[in-house]
Amino acid sequence: MPSTDSLPAVGTAAPQNVPQFIGTLQIPDTNRITLASLGSAVVIASPGAGSRLHIVRVLIHNGDTADAADIFLRSASPGTVTGWQGYLAADGGGTVIDYGLPGWQLTDNRALEVGNAAAVEVSPLLVNVLEYYISS
Repeated sequence: MPSTDSLPAVGTAAPQNVPQFIGTLQIPDTNRITLASLGSAVVIASPGAGSRLHIVRVLIHNGDTADAADIFLRSASPGTVTGWQGYLAADGGGTVIDYGLPGWQLTDNRALEVGNAAAVEVSPLLVNVLEYYISS
């Protein structure tokens, strides 16, 4: 059994500057998106002034039977920052993006968007944010 010598005493104050964990989103059909050629869509809305999204794990799946997809994740404008970009094969190509903890931290009060860098429509694109949290 590991030693408990380094554990804080019961009733000790919580550590400072630790992001507040809000929860997980695991709703597979919620983010069933049709992306126009060179278009984008919001996956998680901005959390409000003074708060930031931390994206930990995302599953993206291309359900378009005809077209491969050049997909990216980014923070919403102004000042968009791309956090991932990759190609997904037609008819089932997908990936899990794992940023690990503490996750990819978006700029203050920015939504998470998925975008299409290709000149073809992608439909459906399934985007599931499996783990994320909000900090202030």
